[in-house]
Amino acid sequence: MHMSRATFERALDWVDALNDRRDDKRGELSLTGIGEALLHPEFIEFVLLARKRLPGIPLVFSTNGLLLTDEVCRALAPARPRIFISLHRQEKAALAIRAAKAHGLFEQANPAPALAPFNWAGQLPHWFNAAPPLTCEYLASGWGVVLVDGRITTCCLDASGRGVVGHVDDPLESLTTPGTGLRPWGDEQVGCQRCHMIVP
Repeated sequence: MHMSRATFERALDWVDALNDRRDDKRGELSLTGIGEALLHPEFIEFVLLARKRLPGIPLVFSTNGLLLTDEVCRALAPARPRIFISLHRQEKAALAIRAAKAHGLFEQANPAPALAPFNWAGQLPHWFNAAPPLTCEYLASGWGVVLVDGRITTCCLDASGRGVVGHVDDPLESLTTPGTGLRPWGDEQVGCQRCHMIVP
């Protein structure tokens, strides 16, 4: 399943409105989901649309690099996204890094899959956490994640949507009223209690 253009455009409305409320106006839009962003058939168009709608907001995405070719980087270059490339497959990542560097898009290589793996907040129960215990920036800074169907969750690891707090079709004020908004999610099996990150 891929996010529709209508859902993406509504998510951009949220980004624009919420960034306007920030005192420092230093938000960013991470175009990364649970899975490989470049598999979306309209990903390049979505990045270009995000740049047009949000000209002053940094755009960021992560990829395993398997689909990040010179041609893709050339198409993305006008939007100036910062690209993080994971080292799941180093022989493929090397080519992706070279292409991203050639177009001024490379931000950083990510060795975490090998050096600091984690169990995705308990969603991979037979895996282990070796990542350093950092404060959850999503909860600390009030970040949200728009899932493929438009639901808004509190966590970048919430694949099942158990931490959903709203939808992009809700009124923009709906997550800023008392008692709503971003909060810890899950239970003792999965969620914040099982995450390598610390709830602030």
